[in-house]
Amino acid sequence: MSIELATYLLRDNRVMSVATMMGNGWPQCTMVAYANDGMTLYFVISKSGSKYENIQRDARIGVAIGHDVLSPRSIKGLSIAAYASEVEDEAERSKALKLLMDRRPPLERLREPGKDRAAVMKAEPELMTVMDYSKGFGFSTLLSFGEDGAIESVDERPSDWGYGAEFRPIE
Repeated sequence: MSIELATYLLRDNRVMSVATMMGNGWPQCTMVAYANDGMTLYFVISKSGSKYENIQRDARIGVAIGHDVLSPRSIKGLSIAAYASEVEDEAERSKALKLLMDRRPPLERLREPGKDRAAVMKAEPELMTVMDYSKGFGFSTLLSFGEDGAIESVDERPSDWGYGAEFRPIE
């Protein structure tokens, strides 16, 4: 069920937070538009920006995907540990840009980003936490991605934040 929820959340959202490590040791987190092909995420960044520089130095990134909800029981989201790299293969780059354009039709009014100034990036998950608070406050499932493409559920549990398992009625 967690893989299905992850697939739904990737399809249902269009922006993600990407965290990289700056040269001074501090994390940097920014929002980017993305598209996915299965569990592989594609996004475009500037080659003159700090995200690109950070990823060139350390390919490990953190990704968070989700959206705001009113009820805590409705919280569903993804927290992903991934390796990011620039897409060099021309066919894959074209496919990634098409996925992004299909996901955000207004982008079609822009010119295709030039290779000299924009990098089409690919993020391939190593670990993914699928959060689903409808199963209990803080409930999450940890998925691990093998080199052979296999996805394995490693751990499934609620987190005890001290709020208790049941929601009290609002008086």
